[in-house]
Amino acid sequence: MNFSARIELAPVAESSLPHPVSESSPETARVPATPIAVRAFVEAGPVYHVGRIDFRGHHAVNDSTLRKALVLTEGERFDAGRLRRSLARLNRLAPLQPLELSEVQIETVAASRLVNITISVRERPRGYWALSGPLGPLSALGPLHYTIGSRLPAVGSGPLELATYYATFSLAAWPLLSFPLASSRRWGAVLALQRPYVPGARWQSGLFIAPQLGWRGTALGYGATHLGELTRSALGKDSVPAPPLPIPVSWRVRNSRDESRAIPVAVLHCDAPKPRLAVLRAAASTLTDWAMSWLLTGAPL
Repeated sequence: MNFSARIELAPVAESSLPHPVSESSPETARVPATPIAVRAFVEAGPVYHVGRIDFRGHHAVNDSTLRKALVLTEGERFDAGRLRRSLARLNRLAPLQPLELSEVQIETVAASRLVNITISVRERPRGYWALSGPLGPLSALGPLHYTIGSRLPAVGSGPLELATYYATFSLAAWPLLSFPLASSRRWGAVLALQRPYVPGARWQSGLFIAPQLGWRGTALGYGATHLGELTRSALGKDSVPAPPLPIPVSWRVRNSRDESRAIPVAVLHCDAPKPRLAVLRAAASTLTDWAMSWLLTGAPL
């Protein structure tokens, strides 16, 4: 908290340089050389700790379920990176709308060096429907899939919190290309009870129970869900991107009385560094999501 950074530019006399500038060098043949001194100033304030964490806007989902999804807890040292990871985990909760940093209110108490955090969440409607089908050569063998579902009433807590469960009915139709390779069926209907992945619930979530799939299909769906979550974490998909850091840039000049003053000239917006192999990570994440989706909904009955 109270972190700031700025950059200051100032002209430098050639006599103070370790190596004189040659006017005949290729770099100065077209543009005259102007030695500039660049200084960066970083000011970090005192360490703050997390005071209260409050949630607003939730009605069906219990407060304890939301708190289990956080990796930032009350009383510990405040860390903006852990706050972004907490928001990403909340975004994995199926009953909630996606969150952004702008929906988080941070109040600092300078006297006690505490940070109070208020997170405003929005719940999705109870019912939903989805229609998906083959798109492109990679999914030519996939099914045409229609699903309707509804979240169960807000009753219970912990593993039996019904607001985190969904009752779904799915109807899949496999195209002619996949018919000879997959199954003797062209149509498949699945009535299931599903508890999507709940961060903090570990093995108590990621369930997809359907009598038509049997115990093997249920175990396959459970394993695929948790494998997908481990892959997302390994690929760096478990954090909300950091906002750009604005850094003021000023030019320091001297007047005839040898007095200097800084004149603002620009503001640099510095983005957080991208992880290594960012393109390959994104491609691997997309392929993993597609594979997990096919295992859960596109695999023949």
